[in-house]
Amino acid sequence: MSYRASTQPPRHLPVCGRKGPSRKSKGKSRARSQRASSKQGSYPSSADEEFFSAEESLAPEAALERRKGPGRVIQCEEVWSASRARTGRGKQERPALLSDLAGQDRQKTHVTFRPRRSRHAASQSSSANSSFGELDVFDITNTSTAATSARTSFNDKSSSTSKSPVDEEIPTDVDEYSPTTPKRKVPATDLPLTTDTFKHDQILENFVVSEQQEQTELEQLQIQLADYVPDSDEEHHLFAMQSEFDMDQEVPILCSPRYMQNVFDSDSDSSECETFGIPDSMLAEMTRLNLDVFPRKPIREFSRFPFFVQHEIIRVSLALGISLSECRGVVPALAESHYNGLCEAHSKKHFWNSVENFAHDLAIRSDVKEPTLPIPIADIVWLKIKETDGWPNEIEFSGTANYDPQSPEVDFNVELNPLELRTQMNRFSCRFGSDRFLTLRLPGVSFQELKRLPTHLKHLSKEDLRQQTVDWLTKTRLSLLNRTWRCFYIRTDNKKRKEGGISVTETFLVGYFFAESGIGIGNPTLLLNAQLGFKDDKKLIRQDLSREDLILWHMPLRKQMAKIASVEDYDVRGGMFAKIWSRITLSLSTSRPTVTFKSGQIQLVNDIESKPADQRIKPEVMNDGCCVCSPAVMRMVRDELGLTETPCCVQARVGGAKGIWFVDPDADHYSDDIWIKINKSQLKYDFHDEDVEDCNLMDSDSCDWARMTLFVLSYPKNPSAATLNVQLVPILNNRGVPFSVFRDVLEEHLDQDLEELMQAAIKRKELWYWLNGTGGIGQERCGNGQIFQCPGGFPLSDKEQMTMLLEAGFEPLECDFLIEKLHNIVEQQCESVVDHLHIRVPQSTIVLCIADPTGTLNEGEISLQFSKGFVDDITKVRHECLEGDVLVARNPAHLPSDIQKVRAVSANHPGLRRLKDVVIFSTVGDFPLAGMLSGGDYDGDKVWVCWDARFVNSFTNARYRPCTQLPENQYFRKMPLPPTILNPIPSHPQFGNQFFHRGFTIAMQESYLGAYTNMLETYAYNRKWRMDSKIMKYAMFCGIFVDAMKQGLVPTDLTLKELHESRTRMSERPAYKTPKEGSPGGDPEDWFILDRLVFDVAKKKADEKKIKFDQLKATVKSKTDPHVTALYHREWKRAQSDKKKTGDRSLMDVILVLQRELRELGNFWRESMGRSTYRRGPEMSQVSTQKNGSPLTDFKSRLAEIHARYIAIRPSARHLDNNCRARIWYETADEPFSYWRLLKASTLYFVEGKSKLPWWVAASDICQIKSNELSYSSDSPIPRAIAQDFYLYTKPNPRFSPLKSDTFGN
Repeated sequence: MSYRASTQPPRHLPVCGRKGPSRKSKGKSRARSQRASSKQGSYPSSADEEFFSAEESLAPEAALERRKGPGRVIQCEEVWSASRARTGRGKQERPALLSDLAGQDRQKTHVTFRPRRSRHAASQSSSANSSFGELDVFDITNTSTAATSARTSFNDKSSSTSKSPVDEEIPTDVDEYSPTTPKRKVPATDLPLTTDTFKHDQILENFVVSEQQEQTELEQLQIQLADYVPDSDEEHHLFAMQSEFDMDQEVPILCSPRYMQNVFDSDSDSSECETFGIPDSMLAEMTRLNLDVFPRKPIREFSRFPFFVQHEIIRVSLALGISLSECRGVVPALAESHYNGLCEAHSKKHFWNSVENFAHDLAIRSDVKEPTLPIPIADIVWLKIKETDGWPNEIEFSGTANYDPQSPEVDFNVELNPLELRTQMNRFSCRFGSDRFLTLRLPGVSFQELKRLPTHLKHLSKEDLRQQTVDWLTKTRLSLLNRTWRCFYIRTDNKKRKEGGISVTETFLVGYFFAESGIGIGNPTLLLNAQLGFKDDKKLIRQDLSREDLILWHMPLRKQMAKIASVEDYDVRGGMFAKIWSRITLSLSTSRPTVTFKSGQIQLVNDIESKPADQRIKPEVMNDGCCVCSPAVMRMVRDELGLTETPCCVQARVGGAKGIWFVDPDADHYSDDIWIKINKSQLKYDFHDEDVEDCNLMDSDSCDWARMTLFVLSYPKNPSAATLNVQLVPILNNRGVPFSVFRDVLEEHLDQDLEELMQAAIKRKELWYWLNGTGGIGQERCGNGQIFQCPGGFPLSDKEQMTMLLEAGFEPLECDFLIEKLHNIVEQQCESVVDHLHIRVPQSTIVLCIADPTGTLNEGEISLQFSKGFVDDITKVRHECLEGDVLVARNPAHLPSDIQKVRAVSANHPGLRRLKDVVIFSTVGDFPLAGMLSGGDYDGDKVWVCWDARFVNSFTNARYRPCTQLPENQYFRKMPLPPTILNPIPSHPQFGNQFFHRGFTIAMQESYLGAYTNMLETYAYNRKWRMDSKIMKYAMFCGIFVDAMKQGLVPTDLTLKELHESRTRMSERPAYKTPKEGSPGGDPEDWFILDRLVFDVAKKKADEKKIKFDQLKATVKSKTDPHVTALYHREWKRAQSDKKKTGDRSLMDVILVLQRELRELGNFWRESMGRSTYRRGPEMSQVSTQKNGSPLTDFKSRLAEIHARYIAIRPSARHLDNNCRARIWYETADEPFSYWRLLKASTLYFVEGKSKLPWWVAASDICQIKSNELSYSSDSPIPRAIAQDFYLYTKPNPRFSPLKSDTFGN
């Protein structure tokens, strides 16, 4: 273990080092060195000669290496003896001693003072005339490379035969010494060279000791310290100074020799240097050594770095291609050398600069060619970590696992994503801490993903690939971030992306990993928690837990497995297990904790069931998924969520129950009673026994607070106008709504949106409001957590660039750069209209649905009350309640009966009228209304409600027919679960692996929902939505595949065969899904309705708006902004005036040189960027070029080089003596928004105003100039500065918006 010095300047001592341990010290104690001399001993006059003779006895190579190397460790006798030689007390003069020791390059050296041993200890070893042994020591150690250090003792000639303590048994390999290391006697002159701090004697040999040994050493050293008697007045003075300060025992402090001289000179009139024998010449040699900037050894190991720092270091290392094994070996040691910048950074910029320095060193050490860094940590995440006391549970770990190309079988390489900040958490993270959960995206195993397999896995079949992936998830213990992670749940997900203009669905797996053990887990000390950035939170479970323990905490698994064991049918067992496996998601749902209940406050009740007149009809649950709670619960939810109004209902989770809870209409709304009811359809698994049996949460530890807490997912908000899903259009048309209605509504929508953009393009404020509203810039900021910027501070997103320029004062039609960006926005909006066909219907909305618990509403009636009302388009009167016929539907919709016309009424029950912004369905009848809408329920489903007369009046209901159950053994089968696959006893030693292996196997079954949905849409498209038995069958399949995994169902070979044959026959894709490929041809009257809306309405309207904008753009003449160039013109006039009046050309020469250098920069810009094509995205802009075989180059790296050249431009030094103004420019050139920076930006805009260069390298300065000049010229208020982190939280006030509001006032 080596001890190195701090980079901080010395605090107080003239000779700095380790003092004896004090009673307050908490660090490791180090044994004090023994010395053989007694009080009567004196310095030998020949010590200087003995030192150099000992040096010459070393091997010539070692001596040469020591002289050329970084430095040495010398004893203070060497310094004193050499100094005495200068003052006449020694035989020789060696003025170049320290310069030789430090090396020819004057590299960094570190000085350490070692305390003397006490007289009590000294008297037990040597006689009065024995040698000095090892006295107080200066350690002068260089740190640039691994250096060697000479260890030499000086003996009095008169006692040369006496045994010195140095000649006692000591280990030859001090650095790697352990108690079992063999020992041998080594003369002092043959001691090994080391870069660590000097090991004085055998007490230092066992520096890794137990706590008991450390305590014993501490007590002994305290005795020695108390018994210490200084040898002289000078030593007494030094010891008193050293004892006055409480110094860190672990890290010696650096001290400059000049600082030593200053302190000594201040203590007395006479020079203390003479007292200690340090002449001025030697002080001059020592002063030239660069001691004050010595990089210290980190005071923490890498595993004790703040946890987010560990994450970022490992994330960057993995992105550079470093393997996980190397991350456990090379990376920690290298990261420790960057401790200061990584762990003591006070800003994100300084932190990321340190990360870049680390990455640069790692790339060199690991021979990484052209390293590419990932994107930095988000601003909002950095602020959250720094502002939170302890680890913020809103922080989420995630990453990506890709196939390892070096492994012949399925194995994965992991890469980490930047830390993400979520506004919501989940039950697991709230109970165990979000730092114990890692989400990885893994490759899927669908048919489409098989085509993307790497070459070395192409030979695997889909089943083999699935099985090997399941085995990896089951058996792998992932070692990452100094922790051991195990996968405990997976799910299948998909994402749409464009390939060649065609929308492609990519399927992948999402794996959830749990940290079972590792750093910060178990029983960490308070000190370790503080170092990692955690705090001791009693609400968190931080013990070592296995993934099996995690599931046992989540649900009473023994109860559930006992139910499975009681069933003999293996197929039924398989279905039951699939449901149990799916219930793990209850603790993974993103939510926020609110009310914690006691067991007596939770009431289990029965469902409301239908009462069919025909006894042969099975009663249906009419309130599946919803129940009531007391008003006090909702008030508590309001307080916990920080809402201004009390919600009437919430979608939530509590224990094993899920669904919607709303205020009981019959309850006293002013009562303080706290209770919640859970019906049978909501309870997915039982509560834990310890949570419900005589449990009082306030004074009992048997209850678990998280399992008894209401975790809220969502609550009703002020509704807004909804868009018409494309799946509803064919059904509405089939049920009587004519094409003209859709055409009129779509044209109104496009006219309003596109015309709003066209009008906003003319005025600055309107365009700014549009960008923050319809433009969606606020959602992008929330999603990214920051505004991505290039090196010059200019945003990378077109919308953010426009916003920055608009806020600075640039008018849309007076800035060429803004016009070009606006043109891109118009193109994107028009393409979005055609691609997605979002038809906004002002007289419609989407809200949560619940069931009427009072039975007030009749069959076919609904009630919808609005908190802020809506405005009728015809009468312009605001209404608070819907009345009359309305349409209700739920996405996805496949059958004509999935849209129902019902009657909206004002409920007679006053309690129902208090339920705002949620639609209430009747519980009277034979079948629930939610179930008629694509098989929905009331556990959180949202429905589309439309009261636009154009749709409602012409619509006729289709007769609802409950889907008859398909022959299960013919089209679907359940996965059997015999005891050989899963032993139903959780205490069985193989239960854990069997449980997760079975769960992963179920979750990885391929979902055919998307395939059957596409097949249904294509078949209906070809038949122009004329109903037949196949449409009914495909729609039924879609309904089954929605919950197939939850039911444990897999398709039979017959189902897959029919799917394959149908795909072959229906290879033609609907034209409306690929608008870039052109219209279907023929008479538009014969087209499918969606084709007509896309090609005959949307595309024509979008083309009209494009032409209109192009015409508007053509009227704008290119010109430079006078406000931006005003600063340049003022300085140029001043320079001309100086030349004319005084003949001083200094300023003029500076500006002329500046112009020339900026023109050269412009040429370099055009050379670098002119031949490149770049693609801008939300994260970064990339420029690629392929010329003469050169590799693809990243746009940001090019821009960084150009920006660095731009920043380096400053006034020439030859003009500084002639003009004080030029000197000020030079001295403030690097300061943000300095006058020189602003002048340089103004000049760049003047000479390169027609190119994009000024914006990419000096946008911040240009915007500052623009806002300042506007303030000067118009007498407007001075521009207001706003910090970037605060700016992320700002949003426009809708009261001042110049844009039109929708039906609901939004």
